[in-house]
Amino acid sequence: MEIERRLVLEVVRVTEQAALAASRLAGKGDKEAVDEAGTEAMRRVLNELPIKGTVVIGEGEIDEAPMLYIGEVLGAGGLEVDIAVDPVEGTTTAAKGLPNAVTVIAISEKGGLFHAPDMYMEKLIVPPPAAGLVDLTWPVAANLKALALALQRSVEDLVVVVLDRPRHEGLIREIREAGARVKLISDGDVIAALAAAIRGTGVHPPQGHGRGREPHLPHRGPGPGKGDRLRRHRHNRRGHPPGSPLLRRRGQDPLHRHGARHPHRALYRLHPSL
Repeated sequence: MEIERRLVLEVVRVTEQAALAASRLAGKGDKEAVDEAGTEAMRRVLNELPIKGTVVIGEGEIDEAPMLYIGEVLGAGGLEVDIAVDPVEGTTTAAKGLPNAVTVIAISEKGGLFHAPDMYMEKLIVPPPAAGLVDLTWPVAANLKALALALQRSVEDLVVVVLDRPRHEGLIREIREAGARVKLISDGDVIAALAAAIRGTGVHPPQGHGRGREPHLPHRGPGPGKGDRLRRHRHNRRGHPPGSPLLRRRGQDPLHRHGARHPHRALYRLHPSL
């Protein structure tokens, strides 16, 4: 596999340098400075690589900040690739000196990554035994029953990770009424998604509405199993009308299993920022 043979060590260096730069500002209370430090370090190292890379999932389109924006071309020239980045996922937690901030990148052959639209998405991520057994069109209680059956446990034993946001009040109520427990997190979609796919973390499905880029990044994490995720587009942060519902099961998904049209031709790396 050419992309892996040529870029695997360099991509590790990209996330490593971004994490080191961001970590120097961790705990200082300025999330914009954390993000800028991670982004500039990531851009600098990417521009040293023997690639012609186009950012297809980035930050600038939504954040309106001088970050790695969608359409930006990076690299010193060479192999044409698509790039998905989140230089610091969890800027708020890093700024507060809290754990679970990470730098994330995915690189694929040209045309291999999906350009996530400028919208929020409804997301549901489940561990490997429940892959293909849940559906976002079902009620929350029905999905929890399906997940419990797949994991051979009761609904009362499930722990659902949800971002602590006002928009999730109804979802949290439904989860609790169904009998499951809720673990509220302030930030960190990527870490929550990885935790769902790894045995022994004590959490099960992350669910809720979040930014469109995060569902496409965390699907090649550590561990032997790979979970499943569903998503459909909702409204975006600028308050535009809701997008058309887009619900795709894994087998129908142009992203295939792990965020790329050709997952065996993509590299995924993350590095703790704190």
